[in-house]
Amino acid sequence: MKKTKAYSSAALKQQILTDAKSLKIAEHWAETMADKTVKYVDDWIKDRGTVTEADINRVVHNQLKELNADLAYIYKNRGKIL
Repeated sequence: MKKTKAYSSAALKQQILTDAKSLKIAEHWAETMADKTVKYVDDWIKDRGTVTEADINRVVHNQLKELNADLAYIYKNRGKIL
């Protein structure tokens, strides 16, 4: 049986801000993108009982891709050696 992990809006926002900082994205724009993405994911997850981490990562990646393709790429590939 796989371990469950609770979704955290704050943790997601922090991850996006960390990735944005590594790309030297302006702090205000990074906050805006993080807030929009977290709100989108919160709204998406609200109507679902259980979702996988892969589901959340896919939704986050798709939302970030509309805002900043480089940030979406970094988010999708975090933890991998590029």
